[in-house]
Amino acid sequence: GEGPETWTINARIFPRRFGGLEDLKKLAAARASGRPQYLMRGDGAQMGWVVIERVQERSTYLDAKGVGQVIEVDISVKRSAKPSNGSFFSLLSGLFS
Repeated sequence: GEGPETWTINARIFPRRFGGLEDLKKLAAARASGRPQYLMRGDGAQMGWVVIERVQERSTYLDAKGVGQVIEVDISVKRSAKPSNGSFFSLLSGLFS
């Protein structure tokens, strides 16, 4: 389809207040798998299938355990083809585990 082929998504996580550390682990696993992921913008706009190419994290305001209280995350994604039916159902089942 028409539109950009790559995106960079910038996010800021506040683990002490809102959580998100487990989600960072899931994001890293999705990147490592190389499988296409469905991207939907926060307003519900469907952006299509993408592969996560890179995840960069920067932590500031470390607590006593060394965990950042503000974690900035840059996620680079690239447009991808739709996964096969078997891969699609595998992705769906992973959402509920």
